[in-house]
Amino acid sequence: MEYIKAITPILIVDDDEFILKCVTTTLANLGFVDVHYAISAGVALEILDRNKPLIEIIMLDLNMPGVDGIELLRELTNRQFSGGIILISGEDERTLSLAESLARARQLRVLGSLSKPLDAKKLRVLLDQWHSPKTNNHNTSNKASADNITEAQLRLAIESQVLEPWFQPKIDIQTGQAVGAEMLARWPTQQGYIYPSVFIPLAESSGLVDDMTFMLLRKAVQWVNRWQRAGVNFNLAINVSMDSLYDLTFPEKLLEIIAGSDIGLIIEVTESRLMKELVAPLDNLLRLRLKKIGLSIDDFGTGGSNLAQLRDLPFTELKLDLSFIQRALASPRDQSILEHTIELAKNFKLTTVAEGVEQKEHWDLVKSIGCDMAQGFFLARPMPGEKVEQWAKTWRLQQPITP
Repeated sequence: MEYIKAITPILIVDDDEFILKCVTTTLANLGFVDVHYAISAGVALEILDRNKPLIEIIMLDLNMPGVDGIELLRELTNRQFSGGIILISGEDERTLSLAESLARARQLRVLGSLSKPLDAKKLRVLLDQWHSPKTNNHNTSNKASADNITEAQLRLAIESQVLEPWFQPKIDIQTGQAVGAEMLARWPTQQGYIYPSVFIPLAESSGLVDDMTFMLLRKAVQWVNRWQRAGVNFNLAINVSMDSLYDLTFPEKLLEIIAGSDIGLIIEVTESRLMKELVAPLDNLLRLRLKKIGLSIDDFGTGGSNLAQLRDLPFTELKLDLSFIQRALASPRDQSILEHTIELAKNFKLTTVAEGVEQKEHWDLVKSIGCDMAQGFFLARPMPGEKVEQWAKTWRLQQPITP
């Protein structure tokens, strides 16, 4: 990890040279030494254009003469900057929060914001969110992209049942017991694994997403049945595309696959897609709920977070996005929002799940504010079905969790 920090290029944009030196020193103390700096937005854009796509994180002051930070955010959107952004300013917390919201609305990846003078501990929390492209292969993934995978290849992989379900355990925060797992898709190749962010958009755009989902679910059911025979009883959560919920036969197809199995199934629907069109999918959501299928709002906190959904829709679970947790660690105001969200969810009798719990600080926070369950690298990485049983037995031996 220290190696990754050392080769993660960071650009600091601030018109105050003293601040530039202070931030550079703080970053060096945290292990980040590949640091660039710009005293204006114009210089920053020159560095970005010259080094593209080298810069991975930008630390941006909002108050600068000439082109200010807000205008620079607009330019970053125009340049399709895909790295992480940390906003810094001497303005009040409310102004920083509004700037964050604006940047996210522009589809920029905001890691968070910090008030001046910078707190090194809070800065570390924000930087720890960033997963450098250099860290994402885990020695198993290839460099496949949507550009070099065709619909015909994906169709063949589905028909040949090449795709595999992997599973990430979910932990009951209060008891420390492993109680469920989320099914994730992996595409094994001779070069390594292709990850779902590459092929799922293609599956949706080509109309293959249902075939893929049902094929993976059949395999997952076999694994769950095997775990149950070994005494490992997990609920199973699966991600379902909103496209699938427009098919009025979807519930019957899904129920046919799990028929005869004693599986507690939870359907996860991404919040951002849910907000767009609701009337047609609501038919299927209600029917699934009547069949005792759990329904979860996934990635809550990234798609507009309309709390009326918790009141009006038949959901049983709310999954809090990692960015929601990270902002709460860095900002008392965001922590208050997170606490009230969990309180509201409990009032509606919804189970709350913190996803992306990657550090002890995340675990301590969600435990202290009464979240029900958690999943993430701090607890367990995604794993193939054959490893779940042994992991579960080992995990039980490690109880209780020490916060």
